[in-house]
Amino acid sequence: MRTKVITLIKQISIEINGKVETQINRDCTYALEAGLELRDKNPDIKLIVCSMGPPSFKESLQKALDVGYDEAYLLSDRRVGGSDTYATKFMFYRELYLNILGI
Repeated sequence: MRTKVITLIKQISIEINGKVETQINRDCTYALEAGLELRDKNPDIKLIVCSMGPPSFKESLQKALDVGYDEAYLLSDRRVGGSDTYATKFMFYRELYLNILGI
């Protein structure tokens, strides 16, 4: 069984020249790079990236796939929009452990 490394990323909004744009949080880009470095040392690692948010976050997940991640998952549900950390944690637990990892 391949080792799976899961990187959680967050997309943020920033203002550039009076226009609001979104991008991957800087700290999350470091985490993506760390996953790629792990795979450089162990090619059998399967890299998975996940995020939670609206459908527009797919763009950030696609960037992770473009740089070498194997799978990407977006957890998107209007019922948890603006949720607190407990609700967010529960969503990730349910999706990651039960559905993605099959534990």
